[in-house]
Amino acid sequence: MPWDRFLEDILIGQMEAVHLVVGHDFCFGYKGLGTAPLLKERCGQLGIGCDIIPEVEMDGITVSSTHIRSLVAQGNVERAAQFLGYRYFISGYTRRGRGIGHRELFATANIPLPDGLLSPARGVYATRVMVDGRLYNAVTNVGINPTVGETGEVVIESHIFDFDSELYGKYLRVFFYRFLRSERKFTDVTALREQISRDIAASRECLVAFPAETDLF
Repeated sequence: MPWDRFLEDILIGQMEAVHLVVGHDFCFGYKGLGTAPLLKERCGQLGIGCDIIPEVEMDGITVSSTHIRSLVAQGNVERAAQFLGYRYFISGYTRRGRGIGHRELFATANIPLPDGLLSPARGVYATRVMVDGRLYNAVTNVGINPTVGETGEVVIESHIFDFDSELYGKYLRVFFYRFLRSERKFTDVTALREQISRDIAASRECLVAFPAETDLF
């Protein structure tokens, strides 16, 4: 649909828009021919308001969803938080896993990666998990569990510190603070358990530098 027809028939005609706000590089309509300057000009002719948000830079880099997605995909969640203005997070309802962590390793709260959501780089992160409105320090693995029999599905597994309550079916929000290491396959469960112990210590040490009360949600 041509951009001007979409503006007049849909936005104004059907949705009764009276003021539009777009970014400086916004484009829409057939082949993306409707640019921000053209939109502003046409809105003026039609008697409705239009604001164009100028480019925003941080350290010489344009703040954009493309750049933020790239940072998250690389595991650079600290830098992504600076561009977002809040911690990158993943939310979802916990589900029962295979019980391996509870029996042989460390109990974890597992949520599947939501469909269509960008996955952070596979690996272990220092995190905080919000349960019933309260934040708890945690360590989180994003991956497919190569040591204990991978399923191919990316799962967010969080071991919550100093927490011993039922979590199945709970809605959690996992905030990512720092990438600690890449996911890898260990020789056996004992080696994995020893590494997780080191990961827990690393996450505890890391989170000291991030007072929870200063976080932006």
